[in-house]
Amino acid sequence: MSAIGIQKILVTAYFWYYSTRISVADLGTYVFVLSFTSLFAIFIDVGLLQVLTRESAKDETVGELYLKNILGFKCCSAFLAIGVIFFIHYLSPKAPLSFIAVAICIMVLDSLKQTLYGFVRGKRNFFFESVSVCFYQLITIGIGVLALHFSKNIIY
Repeated sequence: MSAIGIQKILVTAYFWYYSTRISVADLGTYVFVLSFTSLFAIFIDVGLLQVLTRESAKDETVGELYLKNILGFKCCSAFLAIGVIFFIHYLSPKAPLSFIAVAICIMVLDSLKQTLYGFVRGKRNFFFESVSVCFYQLITIGIGVLALHFSKNIIY
């Protein structure tokens, strides 16, 4: 089974766990916040992942230069996107700030993870990419399950 198949199974089990442990209103807020912040993830990447993968596949030294530049750009654009998210939240608070802060962390880390995976994919190291995708998903699920288990409330 491929890493994508395993990842889809893990994500489905994770969402099932969350949906059975929290209220319908909290689940709706959780999904709203994730989708709201995901809109701004587009402005962090702006299509640079494909450029990085292509250029690192052509030449490793050029790929490393692209990786450094893209990571720098993503850090700057992430700060800008976070500022816009907080400004919109200030104008119209629809969800608790703690939800938004967690979703922002997820958004930024996911963008950085995708960049590093794109670099590894360009080097054609598919085994490492597949294994690390599964481990990343397991770590994310573990943190989420433990946080929900010990806090008993998704807001905190």
